[in-house]
Amino acid sequence: MNLLKRLKEPDADVAWSRFVELYTPLMFYWSRQHGLNGTDAADLVQEILTLLVTKLASFEYDASQRFRGWLHTVTLNKARDWNRRQSLRPNTDQSSFIEHIAPNKCSDAFDEREYR
Repeated sequence: MNLLKRLKEPDADVAWSRFVELYTPLMFYWSRQHGLNGTDAADLVQEILTLLVTKLASFEYDASQRFRGWLHTVTLNKARDWNRRQSLRPNTDQSSFIEHIAPNKCSDAFDEREYR
């Protein structure tokens, strides 16, 4: 049984541990790529994992799509939300990381190597 299916089981602690082990470095990399510093990227990854606990319960995997592509989109959307929250904070002298986002030029080979 694949990992995504095991996450839906009642006793999915081992599956979640494996998921976190596999995908946290990738989400952290993407967060850093979107301009977040290490601390903010770590916080964002925690937010994403919290979201995924509910999202993956009803997630239906489409074999014609890449799960990591979907996960990258979730990460990007959460990063944009994070930026909006930061811009609403008074007296923050941080530049917007959205300004530094280039079109998605991620090398699939690099993502695959990082994932492995």
